[in-house]
Amino acid sequence: NPGQSDTAQVLDTNVYRTNPFTETVSEWPREAVGIVPEFKYGAYSNGSQSELDNGSYVWTILFNALDDNAYQKYIEDFKAAGWNLDTDDSIGTGYIYAANSEGYSVQASFTEDKLVLTIIQSNND
Repeated sequence: NPGQSDTAQVLDTNVYRTNPFTETVSEWPREAVGIVPEFKYGAYSNGSQSELDNGSYVWTILFNALDDNAYQKYIEDFKAAGWNLDTDDSIGTGYIYAANSEGYSVQASFTEDKLVLTIIQSNND
């Protein structure tokens, strides 16, 4: 076909495919305690945990009713814990940042009164 390449890149779906069952989590992931700074500036709403085929884990946690300056306070927690901040940016009325340390990656997406926090525990074996 004109305009199409004969060589296509294929996404390795084995890395990104999650197990068919996602677990609901009702508290901070125990695997992340002492490594990922716990978010203490809002009310825990709900969360989920998925295991990737490569043995990594992904937690997605929603917080609401955030304290004033929750974004800045949480960034300071990461800095104090020695994390590397990869992204720190404002987007519209919200903020986003990403950080990594000790085999963990975190993405925090803040809106006016909510936080969606994604924690990825890499399997480095």
